[in-house]
Parts: sequence; C-alpha cells; structure tokens
Amino acid sequence: MKPHAHIVARLLIVGLAIWAMSCGSKRRPAVSPFDEDMVVGSLAILPIPSQAVPEHKQDRILMNLAEALGRKYKIPVITGLTLGRAVFGELTSDGGRCTRTFSATAAKAREAQNRLQFNKAIGLFEKASGCLPRCGAEIREPKQLRDVFMYMGLMLYTLERVEEAEAAFRQLAALDNEFQPPGDLFRLEQVECYERARRQLLSGNPFQVEILSWPEGATVFIDGRRIGKAPVRVPLYLARHFVRIELKGHAPYFLNIPDAAPPTSIKAWLFPVWPGDDPPEDLMEEFVEGEAFSDTAYRQLAKVASQHEVDAVLLSQFGIQGKEIQLATRLYIAKSALVVREGVYNLGAVEKTHKTRIAHLIKIFKELKQGPKKKKLEPKPEKKPVVKPEKKPEPKPKPKFKKKKKKKKKKKKKRNRKKKSKKPPIEEIP
Repeated sequence: MKPHAHIVARLLIVGLAIWAMSCGSKRRPAVSPFDEDMVVGSLAILPIPSQAVPEHKQDRILMNLAEALGRKYKIPVITGLTLGRAVFGELTSDGGRCTRTFSATAAKAREAQNRLQFNKAIGLFEKASGCLPRCGAEIREPKQLRDVFMYMGLMLYTLERVEEAEAAFRQLAALDNEFQPPGDLFRLEQVECYERARRQLLSGNPFQVEILSWPEGATVFIDGRRIGKAPVRVPLYLARHFVRIELKGHAPYFLNIPDAAPPTSIKAWLFPVWPGDDPPEDLMEEFVEGEAFSDTAYRQLAKVASQHEVDAVLLSQFGIQGKEIQLATRLYIAKSALVVREGVYNLGAVEKTHKTRIAHLIKIFKELKQGPKKKKLEPKPEKKPVVKPEKKPEPKPKPKFKKKKKKKKKKKKKRNRKKKSKKPPIEEIP
C-alpha cells in the first residue's frame, strides 16, 4: 500500500474535471437500462473520501440523495460518511491529522499565554477552536475541549473583551454543566463573569435529544464524556456539541452539532468495517483519476455489494468549483458486474437548491428501475358451443275491464235513481 500522505495529497490535487474526461475505450460495455439482469432491489451510496466540502454538508446531501432515490425507485438505500469510513478506513478523512493539529495548536497557545503574549495566544486558541467542526467528535479527552474555551475566556476578559469572554464561558458551561472555576486561575471578577454566563445558559430549557443506533447497544460519547448505550435520551443546551457513537467491529459515527438547536433525534446507522487491513485503495484511486476500472477494482466493488447485501453501489465524491458544489458519480450493478453510468453534476452554491437539483439528477438513473415484465402467452381455451335456453311461454295477460262498461253501469244507476225519485201523479179532485 502506498503511504497515507501520498494518497491524501493525490485526493486534494486531482480535480473533478478529470472525472468528466474519463475515457470509455477500456471500459466494459454498458448494458440496456431495462435488461432483465439489471433488476435492482437495494442500493448503497458509497462516498469516496474528499475534503473539498465540509463533512456535515456532505452527510446532509447524501441523506437527501438517498431519500430521493428510495422514493423515486421504491428501493431501500443506505449511505452516509459512516459507510465511507467502514469501507475506506483511515483513507476517508484527515481526522487523525486534524486532532493532532488541534492538540499541537492548543499547546502553543498555552506557551504564548505563559509568556503573557495574550493576543498571540488568543489567535492560536481560535485556530484550535476552528479545528473542532472537523474533528471535535474524535477528541477523547473532555479536558482538552474544556481548556480551550476556559483559557480563551480568561484571556479575553483580561483584554477587556467581556462579551467575547462570556461567549467562551457559555460554551465551557455547555460542555460541562458542573464545571467549577479553579481559584488559582480565576480572579474574582472572572469568576463572576463565568457564573453570569453559566446562569444565562442554564436559564433556558435544555433540548431533549434521543440517540438511537442500529445495531442497538452502541456506546454514546458527547463532548468527550461517556453517556451510556443507545438508545438513550440526553439533555443538551444551546451550544456546540460533539457526538461520537461506537460499536465493536463497526465504523464509528461522528456528528458535530453547531451552535444551534440540536436535532430532536440522532439515528446512527453503524456499518461493519472492511475485513482485513487492506482497504480498497485501487477503487478509490481509479475513481478519483477518472480511469477505467481494473479487474481488481471490480472485485472490490463486488465485495462492497456483498458485504452490505445490496444489488448496486453508487460511487460518489464531492468537489468544489468556485463556490458551487459538484458531485461525481458512477453506478455499479452487482449482478451484471458492470458500471453503467458516470458523470459530474452541479448542485449549486445555495443549500436550499440542493433538493431541487437532486430531484432532477436522480431521473437519469433509469438502471435502478425494474424493466417491464414480459407477459406469458397462455393458450386460449376452446370455445364451447353456446346452448340457447328454451323460450318459456309467455303468461297470458290478465283481462282488463273496459271503461265503457263502467260508464254504462253508472248511467244505469243514475236512471234507476231518477225512476225512484219520481213522485206519483196527483189526482185531481172532481
């Protein structure tokens, strides 16, 4: 295997334009999108390591893409940077290098503070704090996180930047609600500043966050502190928080929550790590360089599909051109052992438009749709002679009374009445 530094350097140098120029002359032939052998019942979106786009944005776009594909093609889809860590291991990110940079920068800041170089120390602590969105969840010592904001708050107060000092102390109290300022470091007015910031933070109601994992029973760490095993419910105050979820034999799940309202629930899907100590480096390099996949890369793709029990793998990598995020993809169908689609797509610079552009993007993946089923030709049944039923004799109509007779009867009655009503003639008296 090539040295890790060499791989990271290649990842940063190679651009998305090279992917679009990939030649198909050595590529295995594509197949018809409605071939019976290409029925896809499940999909994995595998992210290729990239540092061009912040990880929290990558994760959000991957989740939106998975949701859209699953809804459009009626198939289960798995994805996330955790899946990339499970497959590529240490090649996925510079998390280890970032944590080392954080520790070294914080140590230099302490040295500058001891020499009373407060402005330099504050700049270094701010630089260390800037590393946390990338690697805060990977820091295992809670004291390392606390010290950055504690010393930053002390120095900012010394330079009479009180509001900034209170902001640093609020973050400190959010990381550890029970923190008590040591008397050998805090002066009385600094203690009062900290207590004021702490009361302000704790005056609001905490957000109740439910943390779930699949498989269940993973260990949950928040801000470097062990909380318990998932599922677990945790109160979090409005501040930056760093979540790490671990399970033996699976890739860890990392989540950096910004200074905003945390989600009501965190669902961590943990994937088993790549077997052995040889991650699919050929697959990653050939994708980044836009080369035709070698037989080794095809075997690695088949292994990914088999390990995660999916019918297809959508390789994807994020890049940046100007301010616009771009997504490069290649679709691999396991049953056919072929790559059937590739391309580079522009998602734009505005996050609000990502869902709309993803909705247009997923329409091209017709290979995920099951082809039309062929109707089986069945022999037509022989026509049986139709036997006409015998006609039943129609019943004779009932005789109808003639209206004339009724009239005659009525006339007769009238005549009789007239006869009866006639008085006898009166005899004349002689």
